[in-house]
Amino acid sequence: MDESIVAVVERTALEIELMMVEQPTITVIMVTQHLQPQLRKKLTKYWLS
Repeated sequence: MDESIVAVVERTALEIELMMVEQPTITVIMVTQHLQPQLRKKLTKYWLS
């Protein structure tokens, strides 16, 4: 998602990401350098390296 929303303001990017992870019928795989705390709370699994 990072690359496709680079030009989008941070708040809008967060809103888009939250909408994606709140969909109960899909699996979302994200690779990001900026995992927002609000988004992290919604995830069932995440890995940090």
